[in-house]
This record gives sequence, structure tokens and C-alpha cells, in this order.
Amino acid sequence: MSGTQRMRGDAPSRAAGEPTWGWPWLWATAMSVLIALAPNGARAHLMPAQQGTLNIVGSSVFVVLGVPASAIPGLDADGNGRASSAELAAFGPQWPAIWSAGFELRNGDDAGTLALIQAMPEVEHPGGSPQGSTASAAAAAPGPDAPYFVVITRIDFAAPPDQLTLRTSLFGSGPNERQILLRATRDPQAQVLTLRPDQAAQPVLATTAQTLWRYTAIGIEHILTGPDHVLFVLALVLLGGSWRAWLWLLSTFTVAHSITLVASLRGWLQWPSEWFEPLILLSVAVMGALAARRAWQRRKSSAPTTFAAAPVRPIEVALVFGFGLLHGLGFAESLADVGLDGPQLWPAVLGFNVGVELGQMAIVVTALAMGRFAKVLIWPHAPTAGQSSLLNR
Repeated sequence: MSGTQRMRGDAPSRAAGEPTWGWPWLWATAMSVLIALAPNGARAHLMPAQQGTLNIVGSSVFVVLGVPASAIPGLDADGNGRASSAELAAFGPQWPAIWSAGFELRNGDDAGTLALIQAMPEVEHPGGSPQGSTASAAAAAPGPDAPYFVVITRIDFAAPPDQLTLRTSLFGSGPNERQILLRATRDPQAQVLTLRPDQAAQPVLATTAQTLWRYTAIGIEHILTGPDHVLFVLALVLLGGSWRAWLWLLSTFTVAHSITLVASLRGWLQWPSEWFEPLILLSVAVMGALAARRAWQRRKSSAPTTFAAAPVRPIEVALVFGFGLLHGLGFAESLADVGLDGPQLWPAVLGFNVGVELGQMAIVVTALAMGRFAKVLIWPHAPTAGQSSLLNR
């Protein structure tokens, strides 16, 4: 494709007090890069602090779960951050109510019946690693206290559960106690549930439709709450300049991140996040600089802003593809944190990609709407043909 073409003739003159459009874009891009490079606590990926199993056999559900002492208000009577046998025993009569409120399983409208519950402290060996063995815990009574305790339960339902959902609030207060990994099984099905305070309710052994819907929502949330992804898409908006160009750039980005997303989740590509996360930030800076350069070129050009008049150059498409590969690794890490297993992989990947595309389109439409608002209400004398900008879309 050829470079930006120019029509003959002088550019229209500016009215007095009219803003200069090239430098504001440069300034906005620089500020966006600074925001992207700023520390962001939300980017940290929490390590699972609680783990457990959920096994469906007939009409019963058996659960074994490690729970931090801080998840139960008032349990840690001596304030040492640990749960002892005596502290657990003091809550004896309250355990059914505590568990039913904090770990709610439902099969449709059937809340089930709690048939068994037992709580015991984990045993810490001299090496410091907790031992979740129930036999060891029972043998250790009254035993040493530990930061976690083990709960064993059985919930009976009127019929074999086929619409089972789980909602939990059993998260601790520590930074490594805000995530639960729960492996759910019903022979031959298996699923890994990753529960966090913002994803505390999930279907168990979800259907394909449930998986698609859930991961579409996760994809939308991920793209809209990740400042690096939002700034990257905004840079593509400034770089494109027309609907056809935006469709071309966003499609290139989608194909690229889908390749590394699938490759990483399948285990074909393993790259430490310490390597690719700085490169993702670099991609935002590079695309912002390219977008600022293109906006400056359009300001000086007298050509109307069409794809034919101002095409996206092959080098820019290649850069978007390469950077999309990097962003796909970031997407894969997010999906790995949420938890995927077995037959859920492909519906989840499809739903996540759909969510990402919907989120990207929402960013584009919002940016164009804000540009139109600024043109009509704030700068009604903004330059038109010959000085194209986002405000003219």
C-alpha cells in the first residue's frame, strides 16, 4: 500500500483561538504511556491460598476444603492468625450455619441438606509445610494450631444434581487468601473452579452455553479494566482514521492474540510473564507514538480522511500483529488464573475472544462518541476536511 497521499491545494486556515490538533495528540499519547507504565496493583496475579475438592456421587456432594482462619470472624480468639483445635471446638454448634452461609451449593431451587460437617486444624510439620491429611490432623488432637483448617462436608440433594451452582464467601483477609481452587468431579467429568471475591458464584460442571456466557463476560471485563489494552485500542483508533482501517487493524490484532492465547493455554508456548509484560507496555508506547505521528501528518494534509486517501501502511499492520501476539500471552495468563480444564477449554477461549472483541468495539464507539461531543459542544470550529482528526469521525 502506498503512503499517505495529498491533494493539491492549501490547507484551510484556522480561526483565531482554534486548538492545534497535532500537539494535543502527542501530549495525550505521552500521558497515556505514563499511565500505562505506572505501577498498577491490579496487575498482580494472586497465588491460590485455598484448595479443595468437590466430588458428586449420586445425589450427594462431598467437599474437602482448606479454609484460612481469617475467613471466619471471631474464630481466632487469641489473635495469632491461626486456628487451634480448641478454637474450632468452641464453634462446634455453629458450624452448620457458618458453612451453609459461607459455602452455598444449590441444585436449581434445591438447597440440599447438610448431612455431615467436620472441621479440624491443619498440621504443620517442623519444615513449616502444612499437611492436609485428615488422619494426621485427627491423630494430632488437640494438636498445634495452623493458619488454615480443613472442613469436610457432605450435602445431600433430592435428586442427582444436574444444575449445581456454588457461591462462597470463605476468603481470608491476607493477600494470599483471596482465591480458592476447587476441583469438581463427577465421573467422567472434571472441572477446576477458580473462585475470587469478584467471581464468587459459578456453575459447577458448567454446560457449553454457560461456559460461553461466563467467559464472554470475563473477556469484556478484562479488556475494559486493563489500562494497557484500553490504551492500545485507543492508539489503533487514532492510527486508523476510518471504519475500514479500524476493522483491518482490530481484526489483525484479534488474529494475532488468538494464536498465542491458544498456543499458551495448550502448553505449546511457555513464556514467563516477567518477559512479555514489559513488552506489552512497550507496545502501548510504540503504538501511541505511531498514532501521534499519523495525527500530525493528517493535520498537515489536505486530503479527506478515507482509507484510500490515508491507508494503513504494511509496517503498521505488521507491528499490530506482532504486538497482538504479546497481548495474547497476557490474555492466556488471565485465563489460566481463572482456571480451565478439559472440554471447557475451547468454549472458554471462544467466549473470551468474543468478549474481547465486544470490549474493543465498546472502546472504539465510546472514543468516537466523545470525539463527536467535543467537536459539537466544545470546539464547534474544529478543522474539517484537510485536517482530519478523531473529532471528525
